[in-house]
Amino acid sequence: MPYPGTWVYRILDCDATGKRSSICQKLVEVDSQSEQTFTLVVAGVIGVLALALVAVGISADPIQTTSGGRAGF
Repeated sequence: MPYPGTWVYRILDCDATGKRSSICQKLVEVDSQSEQTFTLVVAGVIGVLALALVAVGISADPIQTTSGGRAGF
């Protein structure tokens, strides 16, 4: 496993004369265990808040088409 930090990976092309040229590169950030845990906790809190807001929005909907046994509209 790589150490936490920021890493740059490059793909180089080497021609017959030995000249190198960069084809592409990718920046990779590896989080520490505490950063990974923090990210999961924040994502969980945001998920719970989103579900709670959806539930409140559904229950507070002023246009309830399924109440009273009547057909909608």
